[in-house]
Amino acid sequence: MWTAGAGFSTEPDGETAAREAAAQARAAAGGADAALLFAGPGHRDAARTLLAATCAELGTSRVAGGLAHGVIGPGREQEGGAGVSVLAVRGLDAEPLWVPDLAGNEELAAEEIGVRLAGGAREEDLVILIPDPHALQPDALLERVR
Repeated sequence: MWTAGAGFSTEPDGETAAREAAAQARAAAGGADAALLFAGPGHRDAARTLLAATCAELGTSRVAGGLAHGVIGPGREQEGGAGVSVLAVRGLDAEPLWVPDLAGNEELAAEEIGVRLAGGAREEDLVILIPDPHALQPDALLERVR
């Protein structure tokens, strides 16, 4: 069985915001084995700092996410600005995958996902894709993954 918890911060400093949101999420989940991290455009230049601070606060490197125009969290949403949202999950075996330099290469992305699911997907598997719509065509990617 797994549990999840969410955290949210609007702190303008990226490291502070990530640590605050991650701490809230970890406390609500009772720990963290994996997490999703999303940040608003106010933190665009702090992506590496956000990831490092979130991993440190949660005690796991199994974190995936991205930058977006808006973020949502527990009872909140923020368009633009410096919002940070973390969803921590305890009791879930997860493996983040990042494939850089994919612009227009849905085939390579699908191959990488296939390698990670070697032996075929099981009914209990969950694959979360967070493609950059400016770099990849999500419909084409999903078709190739299928």
